[in-house]
Amino acid sequence: MQYDMEIKVLNSIAQLTAADCLQTNGSKPLRVLCEDFNYYICKYFRGVGPAYSLFNEFIASLFLSISEIEAPEFALVNLNSHHAKVANLPKICFEIPCYGSRKMDHVQEVDSFFPGFSFSSAKASYAGYTFLQVALFDIWLSNEDRRNDNFNMLFDYSHYKFIPIDHVQIFNGNNLDKEPELITFDESIINSMLFVKLFSRILHDEIQGLRLQTINHFNQNCHKCHENLPDILQTLPPQWRLDKEYLAARMSYLFTDEWIKRSINTFNEFLQISLKR
Repeated sequence: MQYDMEIKVLNSIAQLTAADCLQTNGSKPLRVLCEDFNYYICKYFRGVGPAYSLFNEFIASLFLSISEIEAPEFALVNLNSHHAKVANLPKICFEIPCYGSRKMDHVQEVDSFFPGFSFSSAKASYAGYTFLQVALFDIWLSNEDRRNDNFNMLFDYSHYKFIPIDHVQIFNGNNLDKEPELITFDESIINSMLFVKLFSRILHDEIQGLRLQTINHFNQNCHKCHENLPDILQTLPPQWRLDKEYLAARMSYLFTDEWIKRSINTFNEFLQISLKR
């Protein structure tokens, strides 16, 4: 099935304030008001070579969308350097489009205090399914930056689902040029108090069905992502200086039977470890 590859391109329209310079442990994103009158959390590129960090966000967002895993809408954002004076960044940061993730309303950031929530069984079942989808997605893309001390997820209380954010560290910490390795148990959200809260009590009897449902959809989604990869690469902004043929070659392992099988086996192994504790 072919996916709609039209990528939204927006311009900033307002001066940033100090509060728009977000202090995180990672890439220090900026909150930018764009011409569609929505705020976008923007990642920028400081270097002069290929913008792999922006590519990681871009490809993960499209793979999530193709896989029908909820994620914030995104756009390429042209950030006016005059609007971003308060950020005190080098001019080079504004010469290429930023990756902008649309700020979502009515969601809560998942943090170390979040596991104190309680659900009815029906609501917990869907929340648990979305959690497992994200966990397997991270294993497949070797995302080393979503774990017990850094969830990088939002939660939508209206629809009872987890929403993944921040994918700079896929491909083993932004190392697509290196030999790929599967993440470890300590690098997975399956090794977290949130997993314990969801599955050790509320969903213990349902986990096998949710696991099989997750794996079944994952197999279908890998095929859809592979099918759409050539079109995805054609939409990359030329200012990011990315070699499309190189990227296609380096990412080919993701769609091999061996890598998909190893990802699923690792997912099953992590679940067994957590459920036995």
